[in-house]
Amino acid sequence: MLQANRLVIGGTVLGCGLAMADSAGTLLVERGMVLGYDYSAALHEPACPEATTPAGRELADAMVEWGLLHDGRVHLPPVADLLAARLHERNCRVLLYTEVLKIEAHNDGGWAVTLWNRDGMSTVAAEQIVDTTSEGVGHALAQGVPLRKSFCGAMVATAAGAPAPESIEPERWCCLRGALPDELILKVALLADAGWPQARQALHDTWAELRGRGLARSWQLGAEAGAIAHEYIAPINRAVGPSWRWRPSASYGSLMAAYEGRTA
Repeated sequence: MLQANRLVIGGTVLGCGLAMADSAGTLLVERGMVLGYDYSAALHEPACPEATTPAGRELADAMVEWGLLHDGRVHLPPVADLLAARLHERNCRVLLYTEVLKIEAHNDGGWAVTLWNRDGMSTVAAEQIVDTTSEGVGHALAQGVPLRKSFCGAMVATAAGAPAPESIEPERWCCLRGALPDELILKVALLADAGWPQARQALHDTWAELRGRGLARSWQLGAEAGAIAHEYIAPINRAVGPSWRWRPSASYGSLMAAYEGRTA
């Protein structure tokens, strides 16, 4: 049986931060393969506030070194590779493509967590659990929590200095300035129950509308997000059970705030 002082569910930005804060005692479990997906894949919030902790400043320096941080904005997709490199450098314990099947209270305290991946089923004995996903794994705390969902696409200019499309319905769609020159993030609001098909349809319907109204003559839709973005009113840190917390990484509102949440 695997042993861990802390099991972190979700390879989110917060999840990666927690793993790096205690590389020996933490086991990070992610059902997919894209790290920091709540910001990197979701193209969620390119604005990056100033770091307030040593760990945050170290991450900011790394993003500058990688050419990802410009004028307070992050080029989000490669952040996944940066997080992977940093986890590897610190010999963090990470299981990708791994599903959490069951969480049970352990007879001797702590939790027995059943995992499934390409190697089959296994059990982890963990003293603590931190769930950093938005959907919540093994509990129902996410149900009814006020949030906004959106889906984003990356727009690139076909002419230098092209003006950004101005939205008269910013609650429905808006454009955010990206980190790269002539890059915008088109952000489209979704219904609370929207899934992947509805998200992609909403993005492409909005893009067709912008083109049809002549608002994006000098722009192309270069890519669509790989995850749905979740926005909360404030950071969430709730107890699921003894030594089991739900802390959705996306609730921190920015990549830097989520990463620095490792010290909370």
